[in-house]
Amino acid sequence: MAASESTVLQFSSTSTAISATVHPLVIFNICDCYVRRPDQAERVIGTLLGSILPDGTVDVRNSYAVPHNEFSDQVALDIDYHHNMLLSHQKVNPKEVIVGWYSTGFGVNGGSALIHDFYSREVTNPIHLTVDTCFTNGQASIKAYVSTNLSLGDRPLAAQFQEIPLDLRMVEAERVGCMYSLTF
Repeated sequence: MAASESTVLQFSSTSTAISATVHPLVIFNICDCYVRRPDQAERVIGTLLGSILPDGTVDVRNSYAVPHNEFSDQVALDIDYHHNMLLSHQKVNPKEVIVGWYSTGFGVNGGSALIHDFYSREVTNPIHLTVDTCFTNGQASIKAYVSTNLSLGDRPLAAQFQEIPLDLRMVEAERVGCMYSLTF
């Protein structure tokens, strides 16, 4: 094959998000939902709310858990519950919109792609936040991902999660609250 006819395998980002910031309330909500999860549930998933800043940073300010069931390669979300919670949140803070979703556990798995596909229909370019509540490798791990397409020429082949920079952001009141909670 001549060099001019070669096809290049390439990754192309489907997201404009270049980084994400997460406020402590979100992490506390996720950990609380994990502690209260049903005994048979391995992980907790939920919706991330916030806004997208002019520089493309996703600012995650709130969250709520979404009941679900996972069976090997299948995931069933309680979509009615998700939509009812979203409507309730938007009555209180209409500026918060869906910016992505979260899951507990270490990294992403096969079910993550199915859940991400659902959130991609809810919002363009959602982020996926993972919170390792089991302290795998002896430490807590919080990571953010976006979906990236793998294509061969013009043909899309698959999607993968690509990690993006993540910053834990605290306003003064949150910092004081976090410091106070560490004294107990």
